Amino acid sequence: MDRGIRRTGRWRGATAVALTCAGAGAALGRPGLVVAAAVGVAVVAHAGAASPPALDVALERSLSTTAPAPGERVAVTVTVTNEGATPLADLR
Repeated sequence: MDRGIRRTGRWRGATAVALTCAGAGAALGRPGLVVAAAVGVAVVAHAGAASPPALDVALERSLSTTAPAPGERVAVTVTVTNEGATPLADLR
């Protein structure tokens, strides 16, 4: 199975907010903003360093008919089975 990681960029906004707070806190002499920014940077760093769990799944696809006529509707059923030892929290 391909273990490629697709980056979504969802943490870019949080990074920008954290760095803006750090800059504003430093420029305005507000240590509270700098501390808040440090927490934000830590959360973003943790999210970036975390890796997804290894997956062990089996996929099966079945069709309602094996030889449909042109234009005929076909029901497709996809079954995903977790064959790993741990539960999967999210499978998209």
